[in-house]
Amino acid sequence: TSILTVILQACGQDPSFAIGSELNDSGANAHLGTGEAFVVEADESDGSFLRLDARLGIVTNVEPDHLNYWGTAEAMTAAFHDFATAIGGRRGYLVVCQDDPGSAALALAARAAGVAVRTYGVAEDSDYRIHVEDLTPDGSVFRVQGPSLDDVTCRIGVAGLHNVLNATAAVVAAVGLGLPPQEVAAGVAQFVGTRRRFEFRGEV
Repeated sequence: TSILTVILQACGQDPSFAIGSELNDSGANAHLGTGEAFVVEADESDGSFLRLDARLGIVTNVEPDHLNYWGTAEAMTAAFHDFATAIGGRRGYLVVCQDDPGSAALALAARAAGVAVRTYGVAEDSDYRIHVEDLTPDGSVFRVQGPSLDDVTCRIGVAGLHNVLNATAAVVAAVGLGLPPQEVAAGVAQFVGTRRRFEFRGEV
């Protein structure tokens, strides 16, 4: 959510957003914008993500969690399927990580139900495949190949393959919204992280 918000802002949009942590560059975790987009960090912990009138969803992983609420892994997985089919019913689309077994299974089930799905990941069978060129403590360089993305190179200033995956999800979503790929890649480069995640505290 934070990376997608920064991309939209870099592309000249003014999205509303609600994020679980504060953006480092602005210090904000929520904003009421003038644009059409509203970026929300949805929460499956209590089923509230099923109440959203979402046209676009990003699913990074599906694994047993919050079972105090759902009771079983099967019930939680079914809720993700309900989330996906609701988006399909609104003629939206789902962006799903192909590297995670749970979300890859969701992608298959959602497609079988007629939902438009775009997968991403390092996995060879991803619709949008990631080619990592450099992973360092200061950030990463990676390329993304897929429909409407002719080998776009992105740079992100936060560490970890998980952030490369998250950035790619945001790129796929943004391009799906009709934003120019090179401007989207420039937006990724402007992302400088969120509070409490790889936050520099000092040296000893």
